[in-house]
Amino acid sequence: MKVSPTKLVRGYMTITGKGRHMFSDKTTFGRSIKVWGFEGNDYEECKKILTRWGYEVKIVYTPKWNTRLWVGAQ
Repeated sequence: MKVSPTKLVRGYMTITGKGRHMFSDKTTFGRSIKVWGFEGNDYEECKKILTRWGYEVKIVYTPKWNTRLWVGAQ
């Protein structure tokens, strides 16, 4: 069964108690996921989880510290 990247990130948030709000936007390349309250290490952990589930993931650092996960479509 295929699990969506949004559900995987939400599961990480629930288990660890980190992150206050998640924004997941559908894009031409897949999904862009931003979580308010995450630190760099949290994004790295989510990248590992998503990669294990077969997703192509890139952590993107934008101006003003708006870090996002870009999850490629399969």
